[in-house]
Amino acid sequence: MVVKVFDAYIKGEKQVTGTIDEIADYFGLSRNSISLWIKNGKDPKKANPEYKHAILNKEKTKELMEQKKKNVESTKQKKNVGCEEISERKWQSKTQEKKN
Repeated sequence: MVVKVFDAYIKGEKQVTGTIDEIADYFGLSRNSISLWIKNGKDPKKANPEYKHAILNKEKTKELMEQKKKNVESTKQKKNVGCEEISERKWQSKTQEKKN
């Protein structure tokens, strides 16, 4: 799942930066409300500063995606190492059983 980061504006002033969930928690609103803010801010050129709106923060979103990608890769590496260790243990136990 791709997580996007937005800048939330009220009366033209940037109030907070975060994901939909983070912004919703910050203002004590529902995700649906924040989704409407995002819809209002889809085209930054047409965004009316009088309305609450949220604009995609491309830089923060890119950073978050790269961070998640690194976490996934490191998790995969750990799982592979764990599988290799288990396979090695099973092989050793089978060879010991055959010797006995």
